Amino acid sequence: MSEVRVKGGTHPKFQHSGRTLQTSLFDDTLQSPTNHKVTFIDHVHFLMGLAEAGENVLPWLDRFRGLTPQIRAACEYLRQRNPAFAPLIQKILGLMDPGPLFRV
Repeated sequence: MSEVRVKGGTHPKFQHSGRTLQTSLFDDTLQSPTNHKVTFIDHVHFLMGLAEAGENVLPWLDRFRGLTPQIRAACEYLRQRNPAFAPLIQKILGLMDPGPLFRV
């Protein structure tokens, strides 16, 4: 990153504050660690297809447990980006984030 020079040194906005940078949710290729020939979005599309067909998504969510934060973030993004996906995404997120057993 190029530095912006001002009188007396680097502009304060561009100085490193010493905090650690946020880690990326995805790697550069968006590939899953389970199979290098399958991209991450294929997992999300697969889960959406299962939910649309009325199939059981739980075993697959368990299998993709290591990708849970990424899947959750992708589902939230897709739900906001395309409201037509909202019912399918809600089924997936509802299984990922179980609520309380009893409502008061």
